[in-house]
Amino acid sequence: MIQEYVHDALIGEDKPYAAQLLTRSAPLSFWLRYQIIRLKIALYHTHQKIFDETLPLRPA
Repeated sequence: MIQEYVHDALIGEDKPYAAQLLTRSAPLSFWLRYQIIRLKIALYHTHQKIFDETLPLRPA
């Protein structure tokens, strides 16, 4: 997704808006969520898994 986003901004149809698209920051709600997760990981840094679910393995 990131590669396609950058490609569209630099080469694709959004080229005229590249400066705006590549320099904008994430919404505050995303930054807050990110920082809360970082804090939780720092506070509860043990050998416990953060996620207990396993991904199903299916042949492609």
